[in-house]
Amino acid sequence: MNKIATTLFAAAALTSLSATATISVSDTNSASIELSGVVSSQCKINNDGAGTASLDMSSSSAQSIGVVNTWCNSGGSTATVTYASINAGQLISDGGAQVAYALDVVGVQTGINLTTPQSVTQTIGTGSDGTSAATSLNIAPVVTGFEDAGTYSDTITITIAPN
Repeated sequence: MNKIATTLFAAAALTSLSATATISVSDTNSASIELSGVVSSQCKINNDGAGTASLDMSSSSAQSIGVVNTWCNSGGSTATVTYASINAGQLISDGGAQVAYALDVVGVQTGINLTTPQSVTQTIGTGSDGTSAATSLNIAPVVTGFEDAGTYSDTITITIAPN
């Protein structure tokens, strides 16, 4: 008896899962479903695979430190890119000596002092295939030739936001 009740319960459950709605006389031979979705505005940035750059600390000339690639889906052709130094625009040696430097965002702005984060408007890639816009970056150390010996370093963090 228990086996029959279990079988009847399972059959009833399956029947209720496949139940159909009723059609009325006023229904037609077509139906529609409206679809919608949202793609959030976003920007992406990378430093062309380079995570470090070596500087010639005997030269105050602008030196390439790499390329930054930018892309946004916001519909515009530019974005705000912010450059921030963890050492307030100073290369600091392992002994604590400091050398100031200036950042050049080639074709956008030169001589940027990173004592505080600085924002510039840069061209971006906008393609649905992820094609980005490349911008070269240079650093010009402010050296006199009398700097303390040592290895000097800083880290620049780059962020992007749509305009």
